[in-house]
Amino acid sequence: VFIEELLAWASGEIAHLTGTDAGLVTTGSAAGILLSTAACLTGNDRQRMQALPKTDGWKNEVVMQKQHRIGFDHAVGVAGGHIVEVGEVAGTTIDHIKAGLSDKTAAILHVALEPSPTVALEQVANLAHRHGIPVIVDAAAELPPVSNLSAFSEAGCDLVIFSGGKQVSGPNDSGILCGRGDLVEAARLQAFPNGGIGRPLKGGK
Repeated sequence: VFIEELLAWASGEIAHLTGTDAGLVTTGSAAGILLSTAACLTGNDRQRMQALPKTDGWKNEVVMQKQHRIGFDHAVGVAGGHIVEVGEVAGTTIDHIKAGLSDKTAAILHVALEPSPTVALEQVANLAHRHGIPVIVDAAAELPPVSNLSAFSEAGCDLVIFSGGKQVSGPNDSGILCGRGDLVEAARLQAFPNGGIGRPLKGGK
């Protein structure tokens, strides 16, 4: 097959199943974080894609709630993003997130955790969108239920990441990225078979 045609077909299937604009097969959730961050940093600017991970002078900050810091969030830095941690040990409020936003904020990365003293996704999305900031959701282990395939996008997030190697029972090096069409397209342009920063994240045939 032509890889581009296979990816286009897979994107359509993912979009249909998740109720989003577009989808992309990834090599796991950490790859999804990297590609999502890269997409938010560059948009469809090809010159910026080639410049990654050098992002000096750009919007390159990714806001995260303190409780959402995980061992895989270094993927943000690999893409060229800089994490701005907000909140306190006891919990994070919407005011903490608001204070962390600036003219350099490229995205908010929200990790689906249950339960935790954090701000709900709907509140985060409402705040982010008032400032024109996209929201990435790491929902790696949030399947089942099947309803979660669409729940996070319906809650207002722009990009959603699922692991294929957990309850989906796919290969460990598999995952799904879905969401807003322009951002998924920016991620696709930086992934195999293209030559962007996601080129090493190549799924096996």
